[in-house]
Amino acid sequence: MRAMTNGYCHNSWNRDCVGLHYWRPNTRGWAHRFDHAAHRLHHRDRRTFGAICIQNPLSVVIKAFGALSIAIAGPHIDNKGTIKLILDLATISRKQGLLALEGKLKDIKDPFMKKGIQLIVDGTEPKAVHEILEIEVEHHEEQGVIAAKVWEAAGGYAPTVGIIGAVLGLIHVMENLADPSKLGGGIAVAFVATVYGVGAANLFFLPLASKIKLKLKEEAGARNLVIMGLIGLAQGENPRLLQEKLEGVLPHSERTKESKSDASFVRMRSVWFHVIGWPFSST
Repeated sequence: MRAMTNGYCHNSWNRDCVGLHYWRPNTRGWAHRFDHAAHRLHHRDRRTFGAICIQNPLSVVIKAFGALSIAIAGPHIDNKGTIKLILDLATISRKQGLLALEGKLKDIKDPFMKKGIQLIVDGTEPKAVHEILEIEVEHHEEQGVIAAKVWEAAGGYAPTVGIIGAVLGLIHVMENLADPSKLGGGIAVAFVATVYGVGAANLFFLPLASKIKLKLKEEAGARNLVIMGLIGLAQGENPRLLQEKLEGVLPHSERTKESKSDASFVRMRSVWFHVIGWPFSST
Protein backbone atom coordinates (compact mmCIF):
# COMPACT_ATOMS: atom_id res chain seq x y z
CA MET A 1 0.00 0.00 0.00
CA ARG A 2 1.22 3.52 -0.78
CA ALA A 3 1.59 5.99 2.03
CA MET A 4 -1.17 8.61 2.01
CA THR A 5 -1.02 11.96 3.79
CA ASN A 6 -3.96 14.40 3.57
CA GLY A 7 -5.21 12.53 0.57
CA TYR A 8 -2.02 12.94 -1.48
CA CYS A 9 -0.27 9.96 -3.02
CA HIS A 10 3.39 9.96 -2.03
CA ASN A 11 4.50 7.55 -4.69
CA SER A 12 7.34 9.41 -6.44
CA TRP A 13 6.58 7.92 -9.86
CA ASN A 14 2.99 9.12 -9.75
CA ARG A 15 3.88 12.54 -8.38
CA ASP A 16 6.26 13.12 -11.26
CA CYS A 17 3.62 12.53 -13.96
CA VAL A 18 3.65 15.22 -16.60
CA GLY A 19 1.23 18.07 -16.03
CA LEU A 20 -0.93 16.22 -13.49
CA HIS A 21 -2.39 17.08 -10.11
CA TYR A 22 -3.46 14.58 -7.50
CA TRP A 23 -6.53 15.12 -5.41
CA ARG A 24 -7.38 15.59 -1.83
CA PRO A 25 -10.58 14.05 -0.61
CA ASN A 26 -11.72 17.49 0.59
CA THR A 27 -11.14 19.72 -2.41
CA ARG A 28 -12.43 23.23 -2.85
CA GLY A 29 -14.02 22.67 -6.23
CA TRP A 30 -13.04 22.50 -9.88
CA ALA A 31 -11.38 25.91 -9.92
CA HIS A 32 -9.00 24.78 -7.18
CA ARG A 33 -8.16 21.59 -9.07
CA PHE A 34 -7.44 23.27 -12.38
CA ASP A 35 -5.43 25.96 -10.63
CA HIS A 36 -3.11 23.30 -9.27
CA ALA A 37 -3.01 21.64 -12.70
CA ALA A 38 -1.87 24.94 -14.19
CA HIS A 39 1.02 25.03 -11.73
CA ARG A 40 2.15 21.70 -13.17
CA LEU A 41 2.48 23.18 -16.67
CA HIS A 42 6.19 23.83 -16.20
CA HIS A 43 6.77 20.08 -15.85
CA ARG A 44 5.44 19.51 -19.37
CA ASP A 45 7.52 22.43 -20.67
CA ARG A 46 10.67 20.98 -19.12
CA ARG A 47 10.12 17.69 -20.89
CA THR A 48 9.40 19.42 -24.22
CA PHE A 49 12.60 21.45 -23.95
CA GLY A 50 14.44 18.34 -22.87
CA ALA A 51 13.33 16.65 -26.09
CA ILE A 52 14.55 19.49 -28.31
CA CYS A 53 17.87 19.58 -26.41
CA ILE A 54 18.33 15.89 -27.16
CA GLN A 55 17.49 16.42 -30.84
CA ASN A 56 19.70 19.50 -31.38
CA PRO A 57 23.21 20.54 -30.31
CA LEU A 58 23.36 23.09 -27.50
CA SER A 59 24.63 25.78 -29.89
CA VAL A 60 21.51 25.38 -32.05
CA VAL A 61 19.21 25.55 -29.00
CA ILE A 62 20.93 28.77 -27.91
CA LYS A 63 20.41 30.20 -31.40
CA ALA A 64 16.73 29.24 -31.19
CA PHE A 65 16.32 31.27 -28.02
CA GLY A 66 18.26 34.10 -29.61
CA ALA A 67 15.84 34.02 -32.54
CA LEU A 68 13.05 35.01 -30.16
CA SER A 69 14.21 38.61 -30.53
CA ILE A 70 13.61 38.32 -34.29
CA ALA A 71 10.03 37.16 -33.72
CA ILE A 72 9.23 39.70 -30.99
CA ALA A 73 10.90 42.83 -32.33
CA GLY A 74 12.39 41.84 -35.66
CA PRO A 75 15.02 43.76 -37.61
CA HIS A 76 14.13 47.33 -38.53
CA ILE A 77 13.72 47.35 -42.30
CA ASP A 78 13.57 50.69 -44.10
CA ASN A 79 13.72 49.95 -47.81
CA LYS A 80 12.95 53.55 -48.79
CA GLY A 81 15.81 54.83 -46.63
CA THR A 82 18.11 52.19 -48.08
CA ILE A 83 17.25 53.22 -51.65
CA LYS A 84 17.82 56.88 -50.82
CA LEU A 85 21.23 56.13 -49.33
CA ILE A 86 22.28 54.02 -52.32
CA LEU A 87 21.18 56.74 -54.74
CA ASP A 88 23.15 59.36 -52.81
CA LEU A 89 26.23 57.13 -52.96
CA ALA A 90 25.67 56.50 -56.67
CA THR A 91 25.55 60.25 -57.32
CA ILE A 92 28.80 60.77 -55.39
CA SER A 93 30.55 57.92 -57.22
CA ARG A 94 29.54 59.30 -60.65
CA LYS A 95 30.87 62.75 -59.80
CA GLN A 96 33.95 61.91 -57.74
CA GLY A 97 34.69 58.24 -58.45
CA LEU A 98 34.27 55.08 -56.39
CA LEU A 99 37.17 55.96 -54.07
CA ALA A 100 35.14 58.92 -52.77
CA LEU A 101 32.79 56.42 -51.11
CA GLU A 102 35.46 55.48 -48.58
CA GLY A 103 34.81 58.71 -46.71
CA LYS A 104 31.15 57.78 -46.34
CA LEU A 105 31.78 54.40 -44.69
CA LYS A 106 31.81 55.87 -41.18
CA ASP A 107 28.27 57.22 -41.70
CA ILE A 108 26.80 53.85 -42.72
CA LYS A 109 25.36 51.89 -39.78
CA ASP A 110 24.33 48.73 -41.62
CA PRO A 111 27.35 46.37 -41.45
CA PHE A 112 26.13 44.43 -44.49
CA MET A 113 26.00 47.53 -46.68
CA LYS A 114 29.29 48.77 -45.23
CA LYS A 115 30.96 45.48 -46.17
CA GLY A 116 29.66 45.72 -49.74
CA ILE A 117 30.83 49.31 -50.19
CA GLN A 118 34.23 48.44 -48.76
CA LEU A 119 34.56 45.66 -51.32
CA ILE A 120 33.65 48.10 -54.10
CA VAL A 121 36.13 50.72 -52.87
CA ASP A 122 38.85 48.05 -52.75
CA GLY A 123 38.32 47.44 -56.47
CA THR A 124 36.55 44.10 -56.28
CA GLU A 125 34.77 43.09 -59.47
CA PRO A 126 30.97 43.53 -59.33
CA LYS A 127 30.43 39.83 -60.01
CA ALA A 128 32.67 38.88 -57.09
CA VAL A 129 30.92 41.41 -54.83
CA HIS A 130 27.57 39.89 -55.76
CA GLU A 131 28.79 36.36 -54.98
CA ILE A 132 30.31 37.33 -51.62
CA LEU A 133 27.24 39.19 -50.42
CA GLU A 134 24.86 36.53 -51.75
CA ILE A 135 26.71 33.83 -49.81
CA GLU A 136 26.36 35.89 -46.63
CA VAL A 137 22.63 36.35 -47.18
CA GLU A 138 22.10 32.64 -47.77
CA HIS A 139 24.15 31.66 -44.72
CA HIS A 140 22.28 34.10 -42.45
CA GLU A 141 18.91 32.86 -43.67
CA GLU A 142 19.97 29.21 -43.32
CA GLN A 143 21.03 29.75 -39.70
CA GLY A 144 17.74 31.45 -38.95
CA VAL A 145 15.73 28.63 -40.50
CA ILE A 146 17.62 26.12 -38.34
CA ALA A 147 16.60 28.10 -35.25
CA ALA A 148 12.99 28.20 -36.44
CA LYS A 149 12.99 24.42 -36.90
CA VAL A 150 13.82 24.01 -33.22
CA TRP A 151 10.51 25.67 -32.35
CA GLU A 152 8.74 23.59 -34.98
CA ALA A 153 10.15 20.49 -33.28
CA ALA A 154 8.88 21.77 -29.93
CA GLY A 155 5.44 22.13 -31.53
CA GLY A 156 5.62 18.46 -32.50
CA TYR A 157 6.80 17.21 -29.11
CA ALA A 158 4.40 19.21 -26.92
CA PRO A 159 1.20 17.33 -27.88
CA THR A 160 3.00 14.00 -27.47
CA VAL A 161 4.18 14.93 -24.00
CA GLY A 162 0.64 16.06 -23.19
CA ILE A 163 -0.80 12.71 -24.31
CA ILE A 164 1.74 10.88 -22.16
CA GLY A 165 0.63 12.98 -19.21
CA ALA A 166 -3.02 12.16 -19.90
CA VAL A 167 -2.30 8.43 -20.09
CA LEU A 168 -0.36 8.47 -16.83
CA GLY A 169 -3.18 10.42 -15.23
CA LEU A 170 -5.74 7.86 -16.38
CA ILE A 171 -3.56 5.10 -14.93
CA HIS A 172 -3.70 6.89 -11.61
CA VAL A 173 -7.49 7.24 -11.89
CA MET A 174 -7.87 3.54 -12.59
CA GLU A 175 -6.03 2.80 -9.37
CA ASN A 176 -8.88 4.50 -7.50
CA LEU A 177 -11.85 2.78 -9.14
CA ALA A 178 -13.08 1.79 -5.70
CA ASP A 179 -13.95 5.44 -5.00
CA PRO A 180 -16.38 6.64 -7.73
CA SER A 181 -16.43 10.17 -6.30
CA LYS A 182 -12.88 10.72 -7.55
CA LEU A 183 -13.34 9.41 -11.08
CA GLY A 184 -14.89 12.47 -12.75
CA GLY A 185 -12.38 14.97 -11.44
CA GLY A 186 -9.45 12.65 -11.98
CA ILE A 187 -10.32 11.98 -15.62
CA ALA A 188 -10.92 15.67 -16.31
CA VAL A 189 -7.60 16.81 -14.96
CA ALA A 190 -5.79 13.91 -16.63
CA PHE A 191 -6.77 15.48 -19.94
CA VAL A 192 -5.57 18.91 -18.87
CA ALA A 193 -2.06 17.80 -19.86
CA THR A 194 -3.29 17.12 -23.40
CA VAL A 195 -4.97 20.53 -23.57
CA TYR A 196 -1.75 22.23 -22.47
CA GLY A 197 0.31 20.26 -24.98
CA VAL A 198 -1.93 20.90 -27.98
CA GLY A 199 -2.48 24.53 -26.97
CA ALA A 200 1.22 25.26 -26.50
CA ALA A 201 2.04 23.67 -29.87
CA ASN A 202 -0.63 25.44 -31.93
CA LEU A 203 -0.81 28.75 -30.09
CA PHE A 204 2.87 29.35 -29.31
CA PHE A 205 5.56 27.06 -30.75
CA LEU A 206 4.33 26.67 -34.35
CA PRO A 207 3.23 30.32 -34.80
CA LEU A 208 6.57 31.40 -33.34
CA ALA A 209 8.48 29.30 -35.88
CA SER A 210 6.37 30.69 -38.75
CA LYS A 211 6.95 34.28 -37.63
CA ILE A 212 10.71 33.75 -37.42
CA LYS A 213 10.72 32.43 -40.99
CA LEU A 214 8.62 35.38 -42.17
CA LYS A 215 10.99 37.89 -40.55
CA LEU A 216 13.97 36.11 -42.09
CA LYS A 217 12.36 36.33 -45.52
CA GLU A 218 11.76 40.06 -45.09
CA GLU A 219 15.36 40.58 -43.98
CA ALA A 220 16.67 38.56 -46.93
CA GLY A 221 14.57 40.68 -49.30
CA ALA A 222 16.01 43.87 -47.81
CA ARG A 223 19.56 42.55 -48.18
CA ASN A 224 18.95 41.51 -51.77
CA LEU A 225 17.80 45.07 -52.40
CA VAL A 226 21.13 46.30 -51.02
CA ILE A 227 23.01 43.88 -53.27
CA MET A 228 21.10 45.05 -56.33
CA GLY A 229 21.82 48.67 -55.51
CA LEU A 230 25.52 48.16 -54.80
CA ILE A 231 26.08 46.19 -58.01
CA GLY A 232 24.39 48.96 -60.00
CA LEU A 233 26.54 51.50 -58.18
CA ALA A 234 29.72 49.53 -58.93
CA GLN A 235 28.79 49.28 -62.60
CA GLY A 236 28.26 53.05 -62.83
CA GLU A 237 24.57 52.95 -63.66
CA ASN A 238 22.66 56.19 -63.98
CA PRO A 239 21.11 57.05 -60.58
CA ARG A 240 17.73 57.68 -62.23
CA LEU A 241 17.69 54.23 -63.86
CA LEU A 242 18.99 52.69 -60.66
CA GLN A 243 16.13 54.28 -58.74
CA GLU A 244 13.58 52.82 -61.15
CA LYS A 245 15.14 49.38 -60.77
CA LEU A 246 15.26 49.48 -56.96
CA GLU A 247 11.77 50.90 -56.49
CA GLY A 248 10.39 48.14 -58.66
CA VAL A 249 10.59 45.81 -55.65
CA LEU A 250 8.66 48.19 -53.39
CA PRO A 251 4.89 48.15 -52.94
CA HIS A 252 3.19 50.76 -55.13
CA SER A 253 2.23 52.83 -52.07
CA GLU A 254 5.89 53.23 -51.02
CA ARG A 255 7.27 54.41 -54.34
CA THR A 256 8.14 58.03 -55.03
CA LYS A 257 5.66 60.28 -56.77
CA GLU A 258 7.69 60.30 -60.00
CA SER A 259 7.86 56.51 -60.11
CA LYS A 260 4.11 56.28 -59.58
CA SER A 261 3.52 58.70 -62.46
CA ASP A 262 5.86 56.75 -64.74
CA ALA A 263 4.17 53.49 -63.84
CA SER A 264 0.72 55.00 -64.52
CA PHE A 265 1.92 56.31 -67.89
CA VAL A 266 3.22 52.88 -68.86
CA ARG A 267 -0.09 51.25 -67.92
CA MET A 268 -2.12 53.85 -69.85
CA ARG A 269 0.10 53.47 -72.92
CA SER A 270 -0.24 49.69 -72.78
CA VAL A 271 -4.04 49.94 -72.58
CA TRP A 272 -4.06 52.43 -75.48
CA PHE A 273 -1.99 50.17 -77.71
CA HIS A 274 -4.06 47.05 -76.97
CA VAL A 275 -7.50 48.63 -77.17
CA ILE A 276 -7.16 51.40 -79.75
CA GLY A 277 -4.01 50.35 -81.55
CA TRP A 278 -1.05 52.33 -82.74
CA PRO A 279 -2.52 55.65 -83.92
CA PHE A 280 -0.18 56.04 -86.84
CA SER A 281 -0.46 52.53 -88.23
CA SER A 282 -2.08 52.14 -91.66
CA THR A 283 -5.17 50.02 -92.03
